[in-house]
Amino acid sequence: MRPERVHPLAQLGRLTFQADDEALAREVRDLLHPDSMIRISGKKMDVAGYLKHVTELRSGMSGGSITVVDEVWGSSAEPSGVAARVVVRMTLKNGPAVHGEAHLIGRLDADGRLTKLVEIGRLIDDTDDPAETR
Repeated sequence: MRPERVHPLAQLGRLTFQADDEALAREVRDLLHPDSMIRISGKKMDVAGYLKHVTELRSGMSGGSITVVDEVWGSSAEPSGVAARVVVRMTLKNGPAVHGEAHLIGRLDADGRLTKLVEIGRLIDDTDDPAETR
């Protein structure tokens, strides 16, 4: 029986809420190839820019969680594509809760690190159906 692999896109999301700053930087560098291209809601960044983005996001929240709704692994051929759809719940330090849904698409190199990451997200409210349980 093969040990269960953690989806790299889901792991990046979990790190946002679960890792301390030092572990976040170390694990992000383990998951992302140094030359990765990252695009979040249209803004292009490198690994350092991604870490800065996550650090700024974390500085404004008191807690949060991520629920993986769907995840897809590409073929065993290299490079391989991956995708995930997640629901994110954050509590901001100034009080309100923010909910969002994100679609993440990535490409893995031969050593399993992400070389490309694209995230497209939207805020959702209580009347939206993020399809968490489908």
